Amino acid sequence: MRQWPYSPAGRFLLYRPGQSEPAARLGSRALTLLPREGVQAYDALVRVDEQGPWIEYAQSTERFGGRLEGLTWVRPDGERWRLIPDTGAPPPGLAPRLSDPDAYRAALALHDALEEVAPGSEALRTVARQIELAPFYRCPACHNTFSRREDCALCQGEGFVSEWVDDSV
Repeated sequence: MRQWPYSPAGRFLLYRPGQSEPAARLGSRALTLLPREGVQAYDALVRVDEQGPWIEYAQSTERFGGRLEGLTWVRPDGERWRLIPDTGAPPPGLAPRLSDPDAYRAALALHDALEEVAPGSEALRTVARQIELAPFYRCPACHNTFSRREDCALCQGEGFVSEWVDDSV
């Protein structure tokens, strides 16, 4: 189960503070600034390390472009851009994500069972990939801990939340 809202399968629109039009798109680990008059568009990639997702500029001497904190891109200059999930139709050829909470819960149970009976199997890898790409991640409040999950107001006892839940504010 993911620990943060960002998913490489997610598609997001990014908004600068005070702006009503998106300033960038993020999808499949690629961040593309939307061209504005007089501004050169550039691309960046999302990388993930033990601290979570971060932005790496592709065409700049300064490679570090800030971190993704919840549904916010915190840039090196301190500016905070909001990530809003793009709920439009997926691009052609992209498989639909496992988006139903009940199906996600079932996939988690199946994953646990496969770890017991078929560790390292193709079936386990397939289910793990579906879980990773689903628009859910581990609840940041209770961390899916049995003793805290039942009374958790954020996930309401599920142990996971949707990537549309903003826990960064």
